[in-house]
Amino acid sequence: MRILVIGSNSFIGKHLVEEYTGKYELICISRSMGMDLMNPKTYNQIGKSIDCIIHLAANTVIHKSDDSSASFYKENIKLIVQAAKFAKENQVKLFIYPNTYTYGNPQYLPIDEEHPISPLSLYHESKIESEEYLLDYFKGSLTNVFVGRLFNVYGYHQANHFLIPRIIEQIKASRKVVLNDLKPKRDFIYIKDLLNLFDQVIHSSMDDSVVCNVASGNANSVLDLLNIIKKQLNFQIEVECLDQPRENEIYECTGNIDKVKSVFDWCPEYSLEEGIHDILARKGMI
Repeated sequence: MRILVIGSNSFIGKHLVEEYTGKYELICISRSMGMDLMNPKTYNQIGKSIDCIIHLAANTVIHKSDDSSASFYKENIKLIVQAAKFAKENQVKLFIYPNTYTYGNPQYLPIDEEHPISPLSLYHESKIESEEYLLDYFKGSLTNVFVGRLFNVYGYHQANHFLIPRIIEQIKASRKVVLNDLKPKRDFIYIKDLLNLFDQVIHSSMDDSVVCNVASGNANSVLDLLNIIKKQLNFQIEVECLDQPRENEIYECTGNIDKVKSVFDWCPEYSLEEGIHDILARKGMI
C-alpha cells in the first residue's frame, strides 16, 4: 500500500513515519522539506498510484492583523483543496483527515458527533470548513473520507506550548512547575492509539465517508495529570498554581467514542499513565 503523508514533519507526522516505515510504502511531503503544498506542481511529481492520503498539514499560528488572519484562513483551505484535487484526479481510495476539536464549550457530556459545532478560533473555523469541503467534494466519488475529530492527542515530539510537554519541560529544567489553573479536565488520547486507529481505517472496508470522535472517553484534570507524572519520577517536584483561569476556559471535556468503536472495531489501549511513562522514558527522565 502506498500512502501519501502530507505534513510528515508535524507532531503526528513524525510518529506516523516512525511507526509506518516498513509497514507501508510512504511518500512524504512537508513544508519543512522546502515543498510548496499549495502548488499543484508539488503533487504532479508524486505519481498516480497512491492508495491513501493522510493530511496533517495546516497553519496554526495566527498573527494579529486582519489581513494576516484572512491570509491564514485561505491558506489552510487551499492546502486541503490541492490535496483533494490530486486525490480525485488520481482515484485515491481513502483520504484520512485528522481534524481538531470542533465543539467549543460543551452543551452536554460526553460529546458525541451530533453535538453542535462551535469554533474556538479562526484556526478552528478553517479546519471545520476543510472538513465540510472534503465531505462535499468527494460525495459520490471513488474516494472515501475518514474525518477524525481529535480531542487532546499527546505524545513525544509534541510542541512545548501544549500542556503535557510544558509540564515535563519545566520539571526537566528546574523540578518546579508553574501553572495557571489545576481544575480543567481534558480527554487525553495517546498518539500510539491514534496510529492504531489509522491502521484500522486503512484496512477497513469503508463504503462511504465517515466522521468520528477520536478520544479516550475519559477526562483527567490538570491536577490528575500532575499526580500521574509525580508518581513516576524518583524525585520531588514543586508545584505553584497561580489561580489565573484562562478567559472562556472549558472546564470539562469528554468525548463519546461509541461510533468509532462500532465502525472500526477500535478501542484505546494506552492509559494516561502508560502514555506519560513512554514520554518520560524517551526523554531519559525515568
